[in-house]
Amino acid sequence: MADQQQSPQQPVLEPAVHAAHLELAGALHSRIGEILLVWEGRVRKAFPTMTDASFGGLAKQLPALLDQIAAAIGSQDAAEARKLVEISPAQGVLRLEQERPVRDVMLEDRLLRSVVIEEIADALGRPMTTAEQGALHNALDIMSQTAVVAYVEGQERQTRAATDLEAKYLSYLSHDLRNHLSGVTIWLKLLRQQLHASPASSEAVTTLDVVQRSIGETVAGIERLLHSEKLRRQREQVRSEPVDLHLLASDVLRQYAEPAREKGLGLAVDVTPGMEVRSDREIIGLVLNNLVGNAVKYSRAGVVRIGCQAREKDGGKRWALFVSDEGPGIATEHLVQIFDSFRRGDSHGQPGLGLGLAIASQAAKVLGAQLAVESQLGKGSVFWLTLPPSEGS
Repeated sequence: MADQQQSPQQPVLEPAVHAAHLELAGALHSRIGEILLVWEGRVRKAFPTMTDASFGGLAKQLPALLDQIAAAIGSQDAAEARKLVEISPAQGVLRLEQERPVRDVMLEDRLLRSVVIEEIADALGRPMTTAEQGALHNALDIMSQTAVVAYVEGQERQTRAATDLEAKYLSYLSHDLRNHLSGVTIWLKLLRQQLHASPASSEAVTTLDVVQRSIGETVAGIERLLHSEKLRRQREQVRSEPVDLHLLASDVLRQYAEPAREKGLGLAVDVTPGMEVRSDREIIGLVLNNLVGNAVKYSRAGVVRIGCQAREKDGGKRWALFVSDEGPGIATEHLVQIFDSFRRGDSHGQPGLGLGLAIASQAAKVLGAQLAVESQLGKGSVFWLTLPPSEGS
């Protein structure tokens, strides 16, 4: 399960090998009570709304932490430093459970550091030596860093768990919606067949056609949301297998044969039969599907074409697939944001979520490919998917 996955262990600061600073350790140990009182006062001043419950939990942990810091700087035994590393994360976990922002956690630790330094200097009755300062700050760094790392790792686990739950809910909901809408579509087709024979029902038939197209657009929108979520949540392992680009292009265009026919659009494959690359067929297909879907949606005339060319880039040959159309084109000011999620330029009266090109862009990044666009208003657009060098045959 994702909420059980552990993020990579973050490096922590290890105390340098030093002589035992017995006087420093004794001064710290003798002032733990005063340190906690002064620190609490400063924290309450910095965070007036902080509850007694929050202080209560930390008050139980800090004496042991300060005592262990004293033990670590008063000994050359590495076991004392390791024990400090082991017990320090607990305060980060506690603050996460208390839903304290991480910036507050870091400020509280900085306040603690300043109080510790002040109280030790007062107890010693003299300035700390350079060696003593190094040993003390090293130990305090360990305490602070391991706490923040534990906090952030715990937060990441919570986020992954919440994201997984949302994704499962979205998947179940979309599956349920698609099943119901598919059933509705079947009944609408049967009803249309019955009404089609009656001239008096022509208006009702037209209405049914509109409803069916609306259902198709809804299902397509659901699919785009699922693809977007999948690509966002995981950089899935890209497969490397022979991909027949002519067959893939033909399969993609075949899915749009009916809507293209209804709009009077031509579909063409400009890929040499038998042309192969080593790549991930599913992900390339996802890119082409979204590009062709957009081209068919926005074009009112002309041909939507999938082609492939060899391009010289970075001193080598790279295969580039393209999807071209003779549609309305894209204004220059919209090209900058054309691949952003939920950002749409002139939609030309067409419905949609603004996800198709964002999904294509995300999928291209997963492939390690580059997606670019060339467009002129009134003349159409060409989208280029340039595959990475290792993928070319």
